[in-house]
Amino acid sequence: MDDPTKDFANDPRVSFDKSKQNWVLEDDNGNELEWDSRSRRFISLVGIDDMKAQQATYSIQGVDESTPADVIARRQEKKRKDYTSNNTNTENKKQKGPPPKTAVFVTGLPPDVSIDEIAEVFGKCGVLLPNDEGGPKVKLYRDDQGNFKGEALVVYYKEASVSLAIQLLDDTELRYGDGSSIRVSVADFKADTANEQTKQSKHKPLTEDEKRKKQSKFRKLDEKLNDWDSEDESGLADKLPSKVTSRVVVLKHMFSLDELKEDPTLLLDLKEDVREDAEQIGQVTNVVLYDAEPEGVMTVKFSDHIAAQACVLKYEGRFFGGRRVVSYLYDGKESFKSSQTANKYAETTDQDEEQRLNEFGKWLEKDD
Repeated sequence: MDDPTKDFANDPRVSFDKSKQNWVLEDDNGNELEWDSRSRRFISLVGIDDMKAQQATYSIQGVDESTPADVIARRQEKKRKDYTSNNTNTENKKQKGPPPKTAVFVTGLPPDVSIDEIAEVFGKCGVLLPNDEGGPKVKLYRDDQGNFKGEALVVYYKEASVSLAIQLLDDTELRYGDGSSIRVSVADFKADTANEQTKQSKHKPLTEDEKRKKQSKFRKLDEKLNDWDSEDESGLADKLPSKVTSRVVVLKHMFSLDELKEDPTLLLDLKEDVREDAEQIGQVTNVVLYDAEPEGVMTVKFSDHIAAQACVLKYEGRFFGGRRVVSYLYDGKESFKSSQTANKYAETTDQDEEQRLNEFGKWLEKDD
């Protein structure tokens, strides 16, 4: 290609500007034009100066204004694609997060405990996940010799059941009155996570039939969870009042009338024992023993309804003095009988405790 600048020296309108190291043309109107080698033509100096001044005003640090716009656009587009790709992966990882913790680890279990017994107790705190055979997903741990270690894993369907199980069952007796306590904590699978993921990655993709069966299984679990308050396995459905906000718990089979006749002090001792035990769940405001009820009825009033519901779960089915306790929330309709003595010493408020004890002492002296 010919060099158009070779004839500039013979053109009287063109001169070479040493400061700019470029050719300058003065047109017929006296305007100066500067040679642009890229477009191979003269461009107005005023336009170039204005453009450079504007670029300096709106320049961005780190951006080369002399780089062609289309190159910058392509480069930015490439970066945008790369960034979007990486960002999507990051967001997906964040959204995925750690798997929910739906299992509890139980220690201190009696040596003769069965899976059914564990499932019955822990099923009061939520729906248990079924195993492949359809039974509750409960695993008993044994040593190398096959002896039961007193440890078990209980798997729930929902994560919320784990915290409820810990709150209600940790440091309690599996069999009420046997003197031993179980410990309940969140099951931690950190050590087995990598192995489990490896196993899962090796599994074959599910067939359409397997997918349908799995979806059906979880639909049934959801239905069971939704009906848990009214049709749960613990047998509490028929005992729940229409208002689950009741703060009063009814306990039956806590004593016999013969026991009260043989030992008058049992009335206060039993109330004190029940209060101490119930206060492990929540704040107790009132405990009443009805000594004229053949079913051995006591009521416990809490400061909030959540603690009352927890008390129902804790006492239902437990054994007290060799009797199986029945517990439920008070519906406001039942009435229980108490003798004049029981009414006289029945607890009304915490502030009356000292007065009741003094009156009880006078009553003992009177009998003597």
